[in-house]
Amino acid sequence: MALLPAVCVYGAAYFWVLIERWRLPLELLGRLFATAIALVAAWPVVARMVLPEPGPFAYPPTYPPIFLFMRSWFEPGELQASDLPAAEAWYAAQPTLWLPTTRSDFLKIHDRVKPVFSILLTPESSDARMYSQILAENSEWHDWGDLIRRQKPPDLPQAFATSLPPNNEYLLLSTVKRWN
Repeated sequence: MALLPAVCVYGAAYFWVLIERWRLPLELLGRLFATAIALVAAWPVVARMVLPEPGPFAYPPTYPPIFLFMRSWFEPGELQASDLPAAEAWYAAQPTLWLPTTRSDFLKIHDRVKPVFSILLTPESSDARMYSQILAENSEWHDWGDLIRRQKPPDLPQAFATSLPPNNEYLLLSTVKRWN
């Protein structure tokens, strides 16, 4: 890092000598070419100063610390279901099932294939939608509308519920209460 200014000066001088050796018919053409290269090289600095700052979390719609925090609550190999299974499987290193479209399909999987120990609803299921759109007959979240509205349905075996930060946007339902 200490030699970076010297390297930049020598590189710029070499580049200028290279342009002069091309012997372009117009001297202005060489200067335009050098200015274009300088603008391309300076673009990251200019963009950082001019463009707006990114949001506080670079992981929409997930917040990885939630999954890392939840990992301690479950045993390895327990099947979970989520509306965003890739994030839960990646960050929590748990097998995760995509939440089926209908509740009857979910109960068939839970009863006949393998017990599902928890359901996680992320902001993905309710973000930027009105409840009337969620409850519409053609909505993919129609059967899960009561959960999205934070109402516990009586037909699910996941009896214990908790909201998770940030802003209590994550809802976790589990068959066993494992948090304090």
